[in-house]
Amino acid sequence: MDSLIDDADDVKELRSNDIIVNFLGSDQQVEDLFNKMGSSLEPDTSVYNDIKREINKQYKSTLKKWVAEMQRTYFRSPWAFLAFAAAAVGLALTATQNV
Repeated sequence: MDSLIDDADDVKELRSNDIIVNFLGSDQQVEDLFNKMGSSLEPDTSVYNDIKREINKQYKSTLKKWVAEMQRTYFRSPWAFLAFAAAAVGLALTATQNV
């Protein structure tokens, strides 16, 4: 984790994506905790290069951002999705009937 967390903004990003949970208070305290724990270790950060690359690739995916935004904005509950699916089926059936 120390190789993933360099400053408080990294903690904020991990916390906003529900990767870590902060019970200490501020993001700066979490950053200090991981940096202090990591200072006594000799981590092999090259092991995590593939993981970092995959995380960045997933984060930069425009399609995944759009899908996540639509899910957070419009489909917060399963009922909203069911209503959308029913409306889509209704429109498809109406278009089929007109053809």
